[in-house]
Amino acid sequence: MTGGIAVTIGEVGKNFAAGMSGGIAYAYDPYKTFASKCNQGMVLLETLDKEDEVTLQSLLNEHQSLTGSVQAEMILQNWPDSKEQFIKIIPRDYKQMLDAIEVRKKEGLSEEQAIMAAFDDKVANRSTVS
Repeated sequence: MTGGIAVTIGEVGKNFAAGMSGGIAYAYDPYKTFASKCNQGMVLLETLDKEDEVTLQSLLNEHQSLTGSVQAEMILQNWPDSKEQFIKIIPRDYKQMLDAIEVRKKEGLSEEQAIMAAFDDKVANRSTVS
C-alpha cells in the first residue's frame, strides 16, 4: 500500500503491512491477534484518535450501505465498544511526513507549501546522514 485508506473488518493473514510505505490502514481486532500477524518493521500500530473514529465510522457506514455487510452493521450497532477494537496502522516515514507538514502549516504555510517544505527537510536530513 502506498497511499489511501484501507479498512479490514475480517481476519488477516500473516505479514500484514509488508511493504506498506504510505496511506493508513485500520484493522478490526476483537481477539487481539493482529500485532502477531503484522510486519511491524516499517509501521506503527496506534489507537484511534477522534478524527480516525469519524473517518472510520463514515467508511463503515458507506460500506454497510453499499454492500449490506452484516459485519459492518454489527460493528456500527456496537460502535462505542467496537471502536476500541480497531488498530490504526501507519508507516513510520509517512507519519513523520504528516507531522512535518502539520508543523509547517502551523507556521503559516499553505498546504502545498507545507508539503514541499516537509519534503525538502526530509531530503536535507537524508543528505546529511551518511
